[in-house]
Amino acid sequence: MKNMDFGDALRHMKKGGNVARAIWNRKKWIEIKDGKVVMGKCGDTTWSLIAWKPTHEDMLANDWHTFAIGVAA
Repeated sequence: MKNMDFGDALRHMKKGGNVARAIWNRKKWIEIKDGKVVMGKCGDTTWSLIAWKPTHEDMLANDWHTFAIGVAA
């Protein structure tokens, strides 16, 4: 699903999905893990999860989309 707002993105994550912004490269996404929103980052051979907080721009954006790790969905 493409062109979601932040509310749509949150609802998708609450159902267990991952989301990303169109302006991010395809190596970043966010998800809910253990009750916290985290950002995943893919490296050449590994990936990691770090704490994430949205910016005002993230919360007002309409370019959120569902994301399958490694491939935009």
